[in-house]
This record gives sequence, structure tokens and C-alpha cells, in this order.
Amino acid sequence: LDRLPKDTPPVICVQHIPHEFSFAFLERLSKVSGLKPATPDGTETTLKSGHIYLSTIDAHIGIRANADSLAIYYSHCDKITGHRPSVDYLFQTASFLRNRRILGCLLTGMGRDGAQGLLELKRNGALTLAQNQETSVVWGMPGEAVKLGAPMIVGTVFELRELLIQCIQLPKDKPESARTG
Repeated sequence: LDRLPKDTPPVICVQHIPHEFSFAFLERLSKVSGLKPATPDGTETTLKSGHIYLSTIDAHIGIRANADSLAIYYSHCDKITGHRPSVDYLFQTASFLRNRRILGCLLTGMGRDGAQGLLELKRNGALTLAQNQETSVVWGMPGEAVKLGAPMIVGTVFELRELLIQCIQLPKDKPESARTG
């Protein structure tokens, strides 16, 4: 996420860390990316370009469509694949959004959280990415996604970043362009 363009669409991250460390992690992501840090306000928060979002409490984060915008919200439902927040929860809520340019990316991590959700995103027209085995510290999560055939593109974090930048720079009136890689 290093030095993203200021007009970057909203970036939503799920990180499996104790929530006590999540504010510091969000601040670090903000500093590295150049995006403004944000969290849901407890009910529902409209997503804004140029912002990076992260769950900072023991809760899932999801996305829903409103009349002309997208919103992020917290959910306190049960853990999914042993996690709360869960990548699968976020990806599954995003998979319901139709006619939106969605990019889902799964990076290094233990377990299988996010693999099924990434597959659902792919099935619903999103561009799906995963980190490759060679550059992953732990290839559990992206490896499980690859087993399912969920990622359209598998690469290094540097390759995935370049693809992300290309997608950000696509004209907004050409959503199909984002799906062809």
C-alpha cells in the first residue's frame, strides 16, 4: 500500500491482531499509504476515497450499498474460521455488491480465512488477487485460495501493488476493464 494516489478508492483491511494493537497498525498503514485512517463509527460509515479502513475492535467489518454510496459497518456475529474480524466476512459482504468495481486481495497469513470469500468475489465479477508462495511468510490463506481457484492473479506484493495502481487509474466508466487484468 506504499504511497497510493490521493484519489484511491476506499481501502478496507482485515488484520488478525489483538484489537489493542489495531489503532497503531491503522496509523502505520495510513502513514505508509498516504491515505487517511478511518474506522466505522459504531453504526454505519459512508466509505470515502482517499481513506483506509480497519476494524479496531473485536468485530467483523462489512460493506453494504446505500442509495448512491457504499458504507462500512461492524458486526458482532460469531467468529468465522476462528477469527473476528474475518476476511471471509468482509469479502462475502462485498460479493453482494453488483455493478461495482471491487478488487479483493489476500496476502500472507496462517489458516484459510478469506479463501472462500475471495472465491465468492470472483464468482460475482470482482478482480481477485493473492500473494504467491515464494514471497509469503506463511502461505496458508493465499494457498487455500489458490486451491479453490479463487485468485485470478497470483504474484509478489510488488506485482500486486502495480496491478492495484493500474486498476485505480482505469477510467471509472469502464468497469469491465478492471476484470480483464
